[in-house]
This record gives sequence, structure tokens and C-alpha cells, in this order.
Amino acid sequence: IEAGPRHETIRSHSRNDQVEMRPALAGDADVADVFVHDHQLIDRLFVFVSAAVIVDVKAACFDCLRSLCRHDRSYVARTWQLCEEYNLFPSRLAAAGLSDKGFAWEFAEVEVRSERFPMTMSFLALLTELLRHGVPLDLGAGYRVPGIAAYVDFVVEEVLLKAQGRLYDRSLEEVDGLGQRWKVTALALEVVETILASYRLDTLSDAAVAAAAAAVAEDHPLVVDFVDQNALYVIDRQETLALRPKAPGFTLLASILSNSPLTTLLLNVVVHLHQTYIEQQAGDF
Repeated sequence: IEAGPRHETIRSHSRNDQVEMRPALAGDADVADVFVHDHQLIDRLFVFVSAAVIVDVKAACFDCLRSLCRHDRSYVARTWQLCEEYNLFPSRLAAAGLSDKGFAWEFAEVEVRSERFPMTMSFLALLTELLRHGVPLDLGAGYRVPGIAAYVDFVVEEVLLKAQGRLYDRSLEEVDGLGQRWKVTALALEVVETILASYRLDTLSDAAVAAAAAAVAEDHPLVVDFVDQNALYVIDRQETLALRPKAPGFTLLASILSNSPLTTLLLNVVVHLHQTYIEQQAGDF
């Protein structure tokens, strides 16, 4: 495979265009550092991710990125940065010369239609790994309102809430087409769990809660989630007044506690797992 400069066409010399990138690369610190720093591996992987190649190649790229980030958190910041530079979830104007066919488009137009989701499953695993290391406060700054709202919205609205109703390629499944469906659901739930686990409600004092209830603006990171505030952001070189984003943990909790579709899905998953457990126990006798 040959990859030119950023956004160039990628040519494959393999008849079936299959590429396997071993995540084990990140198992050796010296080897990983050589590839990342001397060969700009992370940047090259994003060239593949943004190119017109099959989703299996992109899945392999995401797997490799996840292994590198797990190996050394110094790779995490660069990975977040390239997610934005390559516009995985389009937030910038087409007038800027950027394609609106990002990750979400390929998910809907390629994977959903083929009933195979290797790219999405690998990306969800990468996203979980990135979230475990924290989100840069200025993620997306200059392009849009900072934060990971676009990522969370995609995972919840497009992947998780629709996973049980989608069709899946039965040739890849273990039993009755359920294997791939539940694997996608589990990976999406892992993203949700990671976000919720990082939202520390135990740091919110009684005084802070009272202040929030009175709509008094304070600088506590949790208090501001209870109050809608506008802020100025520089987007596409122009100052824009927009609603200050709330912490993703707060947004997810508010959704779960408001009897939303996410609440229903979580309850259905619990019921299904309980029924499966009961059936398995009955089968053991």
C-alpha cells in the first residue's frame, strides 16, 4: 500500500484490498516510538481513515490507534487533534473546501447498507480508550463549539439507540444474527459508561447545589451544568455567541433520568440480560 501526502489517493497492490495492521505493534515501546516519531504512523493512519478504502482497512487503523494510545498516553492528544483536523464528524462549512462525508456518512451509507460494522466497532473501542485519558478542554476550538457533543450524539443517537433494530449480515453472526448486534451495543454502552464514570458528582457540595438552584453562576465545573450560559467562541475565524456546552456526563445523566429513549433502551438491555441469565441457569439443571 502506498500513501501519499495528506488526503491523497491511496493505492493498494493487494487483489482483495485487505490490510491487517497488528495492534501488537504497540506492545513494544521502542518499536512503537520508532514508527510513531520516525514514520509519522499516527498521521499516516488518519490518511487511510479519510481515504476511499474499504471499512476493514479503516477498522484496522482504529485498532492500531487504540493500541498506541493504550501504550503511551502521549499519543492521545495527537489522536484527538487529528480526529478534528480530518473532520470525522463534519462541523465545518463545505465552503471551506472540506468534505461533508465524514465517519457518520460512511457508517450510514456503507456499513448500514452492507450490514457489517467493523469500522464502527473499532472506532467505538478507540473512543473509549481516548475518553479514559480525558478530553482536551479546547477540543474542536476554532472549528466549532469545543467539546465532544458530536461524538456522544453519534454514539447514542445513531449507534446505540438504533442498534437493536438494524439488519446484520448473518454470515458473520454466531447465533441468529445476534452476535454482531450485541457486540455493537456493548461497545457503545462502554463509551457511555466511561463518560458517566468520569463525571464525579461527589465533588458537588450542598452549597454548590443551592447556588445552582438559585441560578447563581459559579465557576464550579458541575454547577455550570445546571445553568444555561452563552459564551463567545471563535468559529471559522468569526466570533459566534453560542450556548456553553455542558459536560457529557451531565447530558447523559439528564437524559437517563428523564425517561428518554436511552432510559428505555438501558432497561430493555437489563431485562434481556436477566432473562438470558435465567435461561442459562435453567439449562444447567
